Amino acid sequence: MGHFYFTRHGQTVWNVENKICGATDIELTELGHEQAMELGRKIKEEGVKIDEILYSPLVRAKETARHISEVTGIPMREEMRLKEQNFGKYESTPRNGEEFKKAKQNFINHFEGVQKYNGRCVDSIDKIKAIARHVAETRQEGDGLVIVASAMGRTTDRLIKMAQEVSSDIPKRELDALLATGEQQSVALLAIALNDLGVPAVSLTGLQSGFITNDYHTHARIKTLNTENVEEIIKQGKVAVVAGFQGASEDGDVTTLGPSK
Repeated sequence: MGHFYFTRHGQTVWNVENKICGATDIELTELGHEQAMELGRKIKEEGVKIDEILYSPLVRAKETARHISEVTGIPMREEMRLKEQNFGKYESTPRNGEEFKKAKQNFINHFEGVQKYNGRCVDSIDKIKAIARHVAETRQEGDGLVIVASAMGRTTDRLIKMAQEVSSDIPKRELDALLATGEQQSVALLAIALNDLGVPAVSLTGLQSGFITNDYHTHARIKTLNTENVEEIIKQGKVAVVAGFQGASEDGDVTTLGPSK
């Protein structure tokens, strides 16, 4: 009889800071790396038979799996279906916040029909096509669905480098306008791939998705969320492919999301 063994990733920076961390890609601390290596040593010492290590696309899970694999020699493989839940506006907020405590009671229903893919999941055309095939194969005809996608791979880093090559004093408003194009590229390509497979899909920017933020460029926080546009697309039986990481201020300026400073 086979067995499944489940383990949590090592300690992360946000664990130490007591912040909610779902789909946000946060690194392990030094202790987190050591915890993963210690688990690998324990598995090896006790002779636990494991055929393969599956890990989510996020770096904290990948690094935990890597340490265990290096110590034990067990092969490791990324499994996109293990991706973490996205807690939306609650990402990076205190874990013991009262608002989050109340919202948590409804997460099982609130996040139904939402899929989130980070940069590693969409870092090539082949991966984008694979996501589209997965959606086409698993979605019931006529069902609405929301997909949130990040920029492809290291696109954000590349765009920042390009801006730095242009100027050493980059206006934050213009940096936001530039960085937001990374997610817009991903969602447009994914929508194209879905439509090519006969799945009606519409790509949306943060503003089109109803994310209204404050005007703190490069680290904006969501103030209000108007879901009417997304809901209308879902009612039509289409897939709404939403650009992650972005919104717009009340003045209509593009903003990118991040922890408050």
